Amino acid sequence: MQYVLSDEQEELRTVVRRLLADRPAARAAYDGGPAPDLELWGSLVELGVAGLGVPEHDGGSGGSLVEQVVVAEELGRSLAPVPFVGTALVAHALLAGGAAAGEEGREALDALATGTLVGAAVLDGELLVEAEAVSGCLPAVYDAAGATCLVVQSGSGPVLVGGVEPEPLPSVDRTRPLSAVRVDDHPGRLLGGPGLLGELRRRQQTLYAAEAVGVAAWALEHTAAYTA
Repeated sequence: MQYVLSDEQEELRTVVRRLLADRPAARAAYDGGPAPDLELWGSLVELGVAGLGVPEHDGGSGGSLVEQVVVAEELGRSLAPVPFVGTALVAHALLAGGAAAGEEGREALDALATGTLVGAAVLDGELLVEAEAVSGCLPAVYDAAGATCLVVQSGSGPVLVGGVEPEPLPSVDRTRPLSAVRVDDHPGRLLGGPGLLGELRRRQQTLYAAEAVGVAAWALEHTAAYTA
């Protein structure tokens, strides 16, 4: 088992860190910038970040969860408010649930990888699914701001819902914005069973943990420099 990053993974880290270093100060974005920062997200999409974990034949950049962790750690270092985790989870749900085998699923994957669709995953609240129509209200969810499609939890498994318009809510942490999501009889597509929900939660926790590692690494480096 390999416990160090490959040369390609290190290069990915370097390229993402360089791009993030050129953005405006994180404090400025925190105080009054957009949340999420879709302009920055567009730059990351051009690097292929949104397509990580999506096979190249489906319009993605290839790679695996390891490459996504590398990117998530760098995003944490810079407190970048971009919809990386949600988009990655929606893409994985499409792939793992078998939806990518159909034309509609492949088109959705390509749209996620190219930034046409922005994804969010709501895995801690449940919506009602009846006859392929989704309804319900989620009063406060993370990372849904700016999303155009959601993977949401239902009693049967994860469901893909498009055409949503999350309502931003005031929050202390602008790097992890809150939104209210209301869905009234939107068409939904069941992507898999309850087992896929568990897999998505584990991947979500892994990527959030990687972001936290990046935050901690930045804090350690700057504290050491300050006390030197």
